[in-house]
Amino acid sequence: MQHFSQKVLNRFGSKVDFKYLENGQLDHNVCWEWKSSKNPNGYGTFWYIKSSILAHRFAYEAEVDDIPYGLEVCHSCDNHACVNPSHLSPETHDVNMKDMVNKNRQSQGDNHKKSVLTNENAKKILINVYNGEYKSISQIKKIYGVGKTTIVDLLHGKNWKPIVKEIEDLLKIPVIDLYYMVAKPRMDDDMINYIRELISQGQSASSIARQLGFARNTISNIKKCISWAEVP
Repeated sequence: MQHFSQKVLNRFGSKVDFKYLENGQLDHNVCWEWKSSKNPNGYGTFWYIKSSILAHRFAYEAEVDDIPYGLEVCHSCDNHACVNPSHLSPETHDVNMKDMVNKNRQSQGDNHKKSVLTNENAKKILINVYNGEYKSISQIKKIYGVGKTTIVDLLHGKNWKPIVKEIEDLLKIPVIDLYYMVAKPRMDDDMINYIRELISQGQSASSIARQLGFARNTISNIKKCISWAEVP
C-alpha cells in the first residue's frame, strides 16, 4: 500500500465532497464526488509528482491497497466523479468492458455513428504517441483532420475499444498513460498548489517551468503571489 504525505492527503481531501451520517461518521454507502478538475469523461484528475492522475485511482491506493499492474479501477456506482473507496475495485480490462457492455455504456470504433477515424488510423495514433512522434493533441487532430474530442476519446479508451485493447496488450500500459504524454497541463487550483509545493522544496521557477510546460514568468508570478493569490 502506498504511503502519501499528510500534506498530499489533505490537498486531495479538500477536493472531495464527503458525505456524513447523522452521527457524524462518514457515509460509505453513498458517492463522494470529486469537486475539482475532471477529464472529458468525467473522471476526477489530481496533480501528483509531475503528472495528472485519476482521482479515483489515487483514492483506492491511498485508502485500500496498491493497484496490481495492468488492472483498472472500476466504479460499482457508475459515477465517474466518485472517489469513495467502497465503490472502487481493481478489475481487468476485459471485466470492465463486459460491465460497460452489460450496462450499455460502450461505443465501437468504425461502427460508432460519430466515428471519423478508421481503426487503422486509431492504431497508428496510439503507437505514434507511445513512440514520441506526436507531441500534442493539437498536432494529432491537425494531421488527421478530426476534432479534439475525437482524439481525447481515443486516448481515454472511450471508443475504438478493440483497437485500444490490442494496443494496451502490445505496449503493456493503459491507454490513459498515452493521453498524459500529449495532454497540455491546465492551470487550475490543483496545479497551483502543486507548483507551490515544488517552490517550497526549493526548485527554481525555470526548473518548474521546464517540467510542467509553462512560461517561467508564470511560475515567478505564482511564487511572488502576483497571480492566483486567491487560490487557497
